[in-house]
This record gives sequence, structure tokens and C-alpha cells, in this order.
Amino acid sequence: MKAALTFLMILLFVITANGQKLEKLIYYNKLNSPLPSYKIQCIAIDSTNCIWIGTDTGLSKFDGKTWNIYNKANGLISNSITSISIDVNNNVWIIDSCISKYDGNRWHHYNDKIYGNIPAVSKHLVIDSNGNKWLINNFYSLVKFDGNGFTEKAKLNSEILSLYSVDNQIWFNTQSQVYSYENNILKNWGWDRDNNWGIDKLYIDKKNNKLIASSIYRVIGDSWNFYYNLHRLVDSSNYEIIGQRENYGLLTALAFEDTTNWYGIYYYGLVKAMAPSGSQVIGNFSFVNDILIDKYSNKWINYGGGIAVYNENGVILTDVKNSLSSFPNDFVLSQNFPNPFNPETTISYTIPVETRHASTLQHVILKVYDLLGREVATLVDEYKQAGAYKVTFNVKTPYMASLPSGVYFYQLRSGNFFETKKMLLLK
Repeated sequence: MKAALTFLMILLFVITANGQKLEKLIYYNKLNSPLPSYKIQCIAIDSTNCIWIGTDTGLSKFDGKTWNIYNKANGLISNSITSISIDVNNNVWIIDSCISKYDGNRWHHYNDKIYGNIPAVSKHLVIDSNGNKWLINNFYSLVKFDGNGFTEKAKLNSEILSLYSVDNQIWFNTQSQVYSYENNILKNWGWDRDNNWGIDKLYIDKKNNKLIASSIYRVIGDSWNFYYNLHRLVDSSNYEIIGQRENYGLLTALAFEDTTNWYGIYYYGLVKAMAPSGSQVIGNFSFVNDILIDKYSNKWINYGGGIAVYNENGVILTDVKNSLSSFPNDFVLSQNFPNPFNPETTISYTIPVETRHASTLQHVILKVYDLLGREVATLVDEYKQAGAYKVTFNVKTPYMASLPSGVYFYQLRSGNFFETKKMLLLK
């Protein structure tokens, strides 16, 4: 387990700036963070640069220092989050079997008891410039929610694979066609390609270009060969090819940043495509589902088993000045409270900033020993960021119930640091 944790936390790209190490690539998953699942279903970034991560067992919010987890126990209708969208007021809208909104204080649910005709199955949710929510019902129907009710606006014969909002235009695609919807008019933009080249996904870049990713498998001898094409919509049924790779991999995600496009390529991972000089493979992920870029130019990568963050200049998750001032410069292990105790006591400790980045994860171990030095309990054995933490030691659990009254020691270890304090159990 420890070896696996260490391997997962290897920072693949490290540079030195101002005498400090800056991580270029950081991984978060169920093993080394509070993420509730390995299965990441959707991600979004709000206006305060918080990352929202939807999984099959809950919703996570990460502000660069603190994780918040939402599930059925604290407000959600369902633990499976299939889509996230942020409105202009920074409200977080999700699909968790109905449409739900988080206003920063509490959850509001728009369900069939009040609104009726709730789309039962949807992996897509977008918000137009008028605040209307658009989603897909049962794979085939385009549905609008205006705050008062749900209205079906279009129904297709093929599954809708992606959904975008550009001002008041809604763009989406099936495997064979591209559509837009505006002012109650559904327009078919066609796809004048060979039938072998189905549409994988529609993308819209910063210049409002509509880009079509398509791929094909070909068997040559005993091996499979993967091809992808990237086309730009010029006008109705007219598409020009702007990118093509043979025997390379499948294009599964795309993000845009000035003159650089960031590709998720099946079998390769994250690929930086620079205009006009070429491309560079950055990270090796088996599959890239989504790529989002935040205000610090971090690339948030949903790679199937968790979230990775990449920045070629070093990952910055919070404002450096503010984040450093809020953390201690040294490890601190506080005296447990209450002491003496029965049946439980709380142990507080703080982890300092190890580098210029408060996001650096450090391996922390907190254990309890008896007077003979025998290990009684492991309270913490995980990677943690700089900050203040509390953990409870409870002797009323089945494994601790037999502990006799007496003096016990608790010890905090991390890197070259360790400190030990004693506490008294009185039964």
C-alpha cells in the first residue's frame, strides 16, 4: 500500500525556481485525497477557480487547500453526478437524478414533484446567456428548463453525444450529424464525410469555431491502427480538415489556450499541440475524458482513475502570497483534549508549507503506543497538504475496547520530523 501511494505521488516533472521545487504534475485520487471514488464522471471550474468533481459516489469541491464532499447525507438527491455547469452568479448546477443548484449555502432541487417531466437520463447540462438550462433526456431529446418547467425542444433518432451553449445558440451532435438550435429553430449542419468517419464529439474553441473530432480503426495485418481527424465547420455541410494523425491514437478530449491546443489522446495521454511548430506528449494516461484550463493555466485532466493537474511552469492551486500566510512554518503537534479522557480525545496537528506551493502533499503518520512501545493504533497514514488537522482517538470501538487505563503516547512523523506526546486514559 505504501509503495503504491509513493508511486502515485511521484511528481513526474520537477523544475527549480527561486531555489524551490515546483511540481509540474500532481495526481489526486481516492488513495491520496478525499475524492470519494476513482470513477470521475464530470468536472467544472467556477469563477473563484474552485474545481468541482462529479463522481459515482458524490460531488467534490477543491479550492486548492480544502476539500468539501457532498452526497445524499448532506444535501444531494443522488450520489451519482453526471454533469456540472456554473452560471454567471457562480451557482453550481448539477444533474444528480434531477437538476440541483448549490448557491454557496444550501442545495435547491428541481424535481418531478414540483416541475414534472424531469429528464431521467442525462450526461449533459449547459446554461445559455439568459440563464436557461439545457440538457438531454434519455439520450435523444433536447430539453430546456427555464426555472418554471421542462420543455422538450427537439427529439432526434440518434443519441446526442455532446452539448454546448454559445450565447443563445445550443450546439450538439449525433454520430452522423451536427445541429444548432436557436429561437425555436432546429438547423442541421450536416456531415459530408465518408460513413466510416463517425463524429466522436463536437468542440467549440475560443474563436467560436465548431470543430469536429472523428476517428476510425483499421486492421493492418495483426494489429489495430487508430486514426483521428479534426475538421472545422465552414458553412452548412462544408467542413475543412485542420488536423489529422494516422496510427497515433484516438482524440478523446480537447482544450484551447491561445496558440496552443491540448489534446487527450487514447494510448498517449496529454499532448500539447503548438501552432505551427508541432506537438509534445506531456503525460502518459491510459484515457483522458476531459481537459479544463483554470485562471493559473493549470490543466485539470480527468484521466479515468482520478484527477491530474499539469502546468509546465509549476502547478499553482491558490494565490501564493495568501496561501503561504495562512499556514505555519513548522510542524506542530498539540496536546490532546480532553486529557485525561474516556472514551475519546481529539489530537490536533499542523503541517507547514514545504515549498512555494501550499498544494504540495506530504506523507504524514500519526500513531498511538502503549508504555512498552507497542503500537496501539494508526490514526493517520496518508499524504496531506499544508494546513491544520484534527483526528479523534476513540477507545470505545471494538478494537480498542480492551485497552486498560494508563499512560499512552502519540507520535507524529513526516519526513525528518517527529514529535511524541503522552496522554492519560482513565476508565
